[in-house]
Amino acid sequence: MDSTVLIGIIVTLALLVVAFFTYRANSTSNDDKPIEPVKKEAPKAKENKKKEEKKEVPHKKITKEDTPLRVGAFKGHTGTVTSHAVSSDGKYAATSSEDRTIKIWEIKTLKESDIKSIHIPIPYDHATAICFTADSRHLLVVLKEAEQVVAFKILPKKDDKGKQYQEAHRFPLDKSHAGDVKQIAASTNSKFVVTMSDDTKFNVWTIKGALLHTVDTSSVKNNKFLITPDSRFIAVATWSSEVKLWEVLYDKEGNFKEVKKTMELFGHSSTIHSISVSADATKIATCSKDHSWKVYNINVKNNSPNIIFAHQGEKEGGYDHVGLSEDARTVATTQGNLLTFFRHNPGNNTVDSLDTVTLLNTPLGLEWNEDQLFVYFNQGITVFSNPNPGTKKKGKK
Repeated sequence: MDSTVLIGIIVTLALLVVAFFTYRANSTSNDDKPIEPVKKEAPKAKENKKKEEKKEVPHKKITKEDTPLRVGAFKGHTGTVTSHAVSSDGKYAATSSEDRTIKIWEIKTLKESDIKSIHIPIPYDHATAICFTADSRHLLVVLKEAEQVVAFKILPKKDDKGKQYQEAHRFPLDKSHAGDVKQIAASTNSKFVVTMSDDTKFNVWTIKGALLHTVDTSSVKNNKFLITPDSRFIAVATWSSEVKLWEVLYDKEGNFKEVKKTMELFGHSSTIHSISVSADATKIATCSKDHSWKVYNINVKNNSPNIIFAHQGEKEGGYDHVGLSEDARTVATTQGNLLTFFRHNPGNNTVDSLDTVTLLNTPLGLEWNEDQLFVYFNQGITVFSNPNPGTKKKGKK
């Protein structure tokens, strides 16, 4: 091999060796240096403010351990609950279901390990609406397929067949409604019964089933109705943004004569979902899709009701249900699965939010019984105590 070529090869190898060790030395030097943390730019104050506004306060869940307001529950249905009722004497709570049963619970046994109840099967049919009569001795039941109203008498104890109820009478609805009857209610003076479906009419009957009067509300759809505790008014919440009231007129003997439209409750800007009434029949609460609830004074002259107090909510979706306590000092509402209690302060006419509970399921309705709120679900009832307890309804034990 030529000496010149050999020298060239040796020089090239030497240069490669020098380059390799120089690279290793630089790498080791860089590894020994501490790694400086990457500096992040501080978020802008405006962005921080937005994040704080979106942050929500966690709500309590319905569990016996962490919700002091929860008193107990009545459970047992396997199908969707279609209707509910509490007897006027505060003794019973009842629910009907698509599972073809009706359950009547004794309220006083709520906290006992063995809750007492009356089980009424409805073979080949189911109830769409129920209510107690004024004397709390009968439960009126609307049957979907049979299109009849059945009155079940509640017995003080089980008979020789093991039943604590018996059929007292029944009457046909005679196609008087265009759709399924969603509500039934009996007046406290036992003079009449009202039924209502999703159409635009409601019917007035005698307890035995004679049709007394039919009223067209002239609305697209009827949502809810109630009979005031003094049996004076029938109030209907419709698809429109007002509640319409009909006054019940009686003859000289005190029997039902007719109903006459007497006043309307204005103030909402959208559909009214639910209504409730105070025990003294002077105040009506409403809740609407417009994210608000209101309480009206209907004990007025010249049929000019006025709003006593109200609340405008911030959560989208509107209020689904409203319950006005018997003394009208507490308002309970639901929005989805949120149950909120509000307190009215008459002195300065302000409204405070007392407690909000995140329910495990979306409720189907609310009903007060003295200082307890009955919240109805698909499988039964959960009972809460009033965080703003007041006076008890006269006549209740």
